[in-house]
Amino acid sequence: MPVAPPTPGDGAPGVWIEWLDAIECWDRLDSVGVGRLGVIVDGMPEIHPVNFVVDDRSIVLRMNPGTMLQAIERAPQACFEVDQISDIDETGWSVLVKGMAVRLVAADELAHAAALPVYPWAIGDQSEWVRLGPSEITGRRIERRRRRSTA
Repeated sequence: MPVAPPTPGDGAPGVWIEWLDAIECWDRLDSVGVGRLGVIVDGMPEIHPVNFVVDDRSIVLRMNPGTMLQAIERAPQACFEVDQISDIDETGWSVLVKGMAVRLVAADELAHAAALPVYPWAIGDQSEWVRLGPSEITGRRIERRRRRSTA
């Protein structure tokens, strides 16, 4: 995907947006351990935080066998987002991945996933493994070049 040069944001004074290339998107994905998975549950979108790891240009995550996993099995189209925002210096970045999420069931896939450094924060049964294979990855970095007035 071509990278657009940094450009001012849509008329917002002092806002600078830079589109990230795929390599930088993967690097940023690999720099954090918690993201948000979006799926369709009963016809409506839901987004939940999940622990994950980047593995061979895909995203592997652990989850419980509940609502999110059932949603993936019914409609595997999913999106995944990570970001980092600083309110202090008004900068941030965001990466969005779209693709197909599949529950891992084959013994070799499960063994491979279990060896990955994915450490769930949630309590309870986090025994299910899911891999999100990307069909699209996009990212952007944003910064405000002028401080907000505190008046």
